Amino acid sequence: EQKMKGYEQLRDLQRTQFAEYSKIQKDGQEKKNHIEGSTRDYIRTIDSISQDQVKQELRSRSHQLEFEKNRSEEELATIKDRTNRMIEKTKEESQDKIQRIQKENQSAIDQMLESSQENIEKSQSQNESFQKRTIREQREGLEEIYQHANQKLQEVRRDTAQKIAAYTSRQSDPFYKMITLDAELKDEGHEFVLTAKVPEYEQGNISATVRGDNLVLSGYRRNEETLKDDNGHKQGTTSYQSFHETFPLNWPVDAKNLTRQQVGEQVIIRVPKQGQYASREIKALKHSPDHLVEPNFPKNLGKST
Repeated sequence: EQKMKGYEQLRDLQRTQFAEYSKIQKDGQEKKNHIEGSTRDYIRTIDSISQDQVKQELRSRSHQLEFEKNRSEEELATIKDRTNRMIEKTKEESQDKIQRIQKENQSAIDQMLESSQENIEKSQSQNESFQKRTIREQREGLEEIYQHANQKLQEVRRDTAQKIAAYTSRQSDPFYKMITLDAELKDEGHEFVLTAKVPEYEQGNISATVRGDNLVLSGYRRNEETLKDDNGHKQGTTSYQSFHETFPLNWPVDAKNLTRQQVGEQVIIRVPKQGQYASREIKALKHSPDHLVEPNFPKNLGKST
């Protein structure tokens, strides 16, 4: 701001100097023009005067003009010198003000830095105390959580061991094994064809029906065993098991015209489509038995394979 004020004062002085210089030039030019005009008028009036008188008058007028010119130049030099002194004085004052302001600013900055450093050290001390207290509280909370989690883990381990033992015993029992018919559904364009591999002695227990948008292949098997010893003691066991597989259909079908064909160990089910069927063939749809249920293992054992 002091620099800008100094520059503004310099520009004011320069404008004042230029105005005075212009005024002096203008006044000198006016005086010159006036004298020249007067001289011309005077010359016209003294045309009849002798040549010597004319020369004398011209010399006088020339001396007067030179005097006026010199005086104007002296006045202009005086104004320039006064203006230069004022400019130098203004520069010195501005420089002194700038240096004084810089010293004051530096002192204020040093005070702010010192205060900021004290605040930083105080904040660091408070943060360290808070961190230590927080870490202590977190450790206590973690210790409590660990003890509680350890207790829960022991309970889960006991429950998991019981479930694994039950699942292992069922896996070794044929009664709980999954029944698969190795069936496959194909789209033949105008009809769906389901092919399943079934032993001939079990084919009479196989049936196929359409339920909504699904083709369901179901069946059952029954086994009886009887033992008799020499003493007339008898012992019998009867086992009965049902199974089914569901195949989704992507086109409406005519369930009433479903046909069944047996070729060796293969059972072939044909279901015609309704209306205008799709001409393009789709990939074979693999069956996904809906009665296959994954054992309910605890989450801590991970997903079963």
